[in-house]
Amino acid sequence: MLEREKPVSMPSAPEVPPGLRAEITALIAGIKNRPDLTEHPDRDWSLPELGFDSLDVVELAERLDRDYGFELGADPEDFAALARIGTLVDLVARRRRAA
Repeated sequence: MLEREKPVSMPSAPEVPPGLRAEITALIAGIKNRPDLTEHPDRDWSLPELGFDSLDVVELAERLDRDYGFELGADPEDFAALARIGTLVDLVARRRRAA
C-alpha cells in the first residue's frame, strides 16, 4: 500500500500593492532607456532578455535603496529576484511589508 504524501506548504506570494508592478517596470524602463516597456506593465519581462548587465544592476540597487529603502544584495534571495520583473516585484513587496 502506498503512503499518502503529506502536502507541502509553499510560502505564499507576497501581496503586491496596486501600482507596484507598473512602478518597477517604469524603473527598469528608465534604466534601460526603453520607454516601450511601460506600454506592457503586466508582461513578465526577463531582465537578461532586456540586456541587463552588471552596471544596470548597480543602478537598480541604488534606486531600490533610494526609492524603497532596502539594500539589494543583503540577502542571497535578492540575486534570484533579478531573473524577471515579476520576481523583482515580489521581492520589493516582501521587503516593503517587512519594513
